[in-house]
Amino acid sequence: AAEELAAVLSRKSGGTVPIYEEGRQPADLRNVVYVGNTEAASRNGFSVKGVSGLEYRVIVTNDTSYVLARTPSGVAYGVSDFAARLLDMPFVTLDGQDPFVPNPALDIADCDFRGKPFFYYRDVYTPDKSKTLVKPARGLQLRKLLLKISYLNEDIEGVERLSSQTKSCHSQFDYLPPETYFREHPEYYMLGKDGKRHGVRNRRSHLCLTNPDVEQIVCSNLLSFIHKDRMEHKTDYPCIYDFTQMDAAPDFCQCPSCAAVAAKYDAKGGRVSGGDAGLQLEFVNRIARKAKAVYPDVRVRVFAYVSTEVAPAGGIRPEDNVIVWLCDLYSNSDHEVPLTHPANRARLDILKGWEQTGCSLEIWDYMLYGDCKDMVGEHGDFPEVNVEAIISDARLFRDCGVKRVFMEAEHRDQPFHELNLYAMGQAYFDPDVKADKVVADYCRVYGKAAAKMREAIECLSRLQMSVTADQTSRFKWHRRDLQWLTVDNLQGLRNRFAAALALADTPAARRRVSHVLRSTEHKLGLLRRAQKGDSEYLFDVTMFNIVRKSQLVLDADAKGGKAVDLSTANDKNFALPQFPMDMGVYDWETKGGARLKFKPEVSDDAYRWYSLGEAYVPEASTFWLRGDWHVTVDLRVCHVTAD
Repeated sequence: AAEELAAVLSRKSGGTVPIYEEGRQPADLRNVVYVGNTEAASRNGFSVKGVSGLEYRVIVTNDTSYVLARTPSGVAYGVSDFAARLLDMPFVTLDGQDPFVPNPALDIADCDFRGKPFFYYRDVYTPDKSKTLVKPARGLQLRKLLLKISYLNEDIEGVERLSSQTKSCHSQFDYLPPETYFREHPEYYMLGKDGKRHGVRNRRSHLCLTNPDVEQIVCSNLLSFIHKDRMEHKTDYPCIYDFTQMDAAPDFCQCPSCAAVAAKYDAKGGRVSGGDAGLQLEFVNRIARKAKAVYPDVRVRVFAYVSTEVAPAGGIRPEDNVIVWLCDLYSNSDHEVPLTHPANRARLDILKGWEQTGCSLEIWDYMLYGDCKDMVGEHGDFPEVNVEAIISDARLFRDCGVKRVFMEAEHRDQPFHELNLYAMGQAYFDPDVKADKVVADYCRVYGKAAAKMREAIECLSRLQMSVTADQTSRFKWHRRDLQWLTVDNLQGLRNRFAAALALADTPAARRRVSHVLRSTEHKLGLLRRAQKGDSEYLFDVTMFNIVRKSQLVLDADAKGGKAVDLSTANDKNFALPQFPMDMGVYDWETKGGARLKFKPEVSDDAYRWYSLGEAYVPEASTFWLRGDWHVTVDLRVCHVTAD
């Protein structure tokens, strides 16, 4: 962080600002900046006493500056605000190519200010799948700290730190591993709708939450995990323990006992309108009470996710040491517009339902934007700017009492991914930040094209926000069948980006504007081909959806006697396209898969036969068609492992 600040000061001053280890600097130095918990700060009466792990303090007095913090994360946040507020040089990029305007005559007035993130725990999970990102000289982790979208785990206080004894999510089976127990005790695991017990990680399996032995073992292991942590960390030990449901598991246990408990809490008499949430919460409340009796500072975190996302009816509330981690599921929420937008009314109602329970709320939000059908890397998807939604949602979370935010936003060369990350860092630190300032600060990366790019971004944002509730749906959103994504709108945006490119005056600015322009032109080409009736491209941008509508039928012509029927998947006019397209298999357990090419081979009087190629098909596999992971067929109904 000190090296980054020295680089900023050098660019601002037009000279070279050296770095010294404290105690080895020349005695006659002037205009010194001390970074960290330094002896110089202490000698002058500035201490870190009372400063939290992610907090910083900046002091400028008598031509000497102090960026004071107790931890590396706090130092990075302090350096970031020093650069933004006192030098007018905010950190806005992942690659370190931040814009700057030299000003050797700059005089910094005396000041004293503090800062810490409003959402003290906030983490933006942005795995780097980019093919174009220029790697920053001092590492990507430091850049994320300077953008305020991350923190170092060891820098956060134990009361807010998650234990590493289990996985950070989908951890339920870490307390009762099926590898250890399932063979002898299948009754510990969920009874599926097929009448069988299921106990395989991330393969439509959960625990049976009404089995008393399950509760005893889970509680025993939880107490064991806590004890291990406190033996390893005598004072600053973690206090949060994750007990979240497994992935790829849409249902909870169907046994009569679990069904009876769920029935008490479901507002509509089923399982997904509070029933499974109540079943889970009864269990978690019991183990949280038992843990609190031994360790009063421990908190247990549980998901509100898929079948448990709706708060239970029936008056049950989470214990005060239970954190409810609500997932604003990306396939159901249009993240181009705020949760308060009419298009997201159902998602807002879910959040408000949990707020009314008075629980400690954490949010798992998603911004998996971009078009998965386009050529990621070369074109980077089509442009999306989500600054308004990010800031509006941050304010909503604050007003709903949310204290912790986790954002999943994969980096896949989306044109404005960096701008959206910058907005997240600013909004999660201070939800009252202004959207126009965030956009204006970021647009400096475009050099002399900044004004044109800002106009284009504001135009794009208006288009995205123009969606109406009656013209969107969860399936349209998930397929990126977006109301604003038209040839005319993209042509207008393309013209704006082209005008900006003509003004870009540095290689970095031209690279960024060119990337946006290429992305827009690529998508525009797809839409034009669809408009002309090119069936291959029409299919690419107007996907159908057959989720839960395919059916297994008896078929005398099939070798196994059964077939998956898609013919009634949609309306009577629906027909599968007759051209080569992608398809494949995906395994929910290993998260692996294979892509196959769908090509016609031979025909007879009754069928047109297609060769799918060869692929290993594990037990937990699904078969998918191009364009949308919802367009799948569960292969487990078609074969057994022996096949």
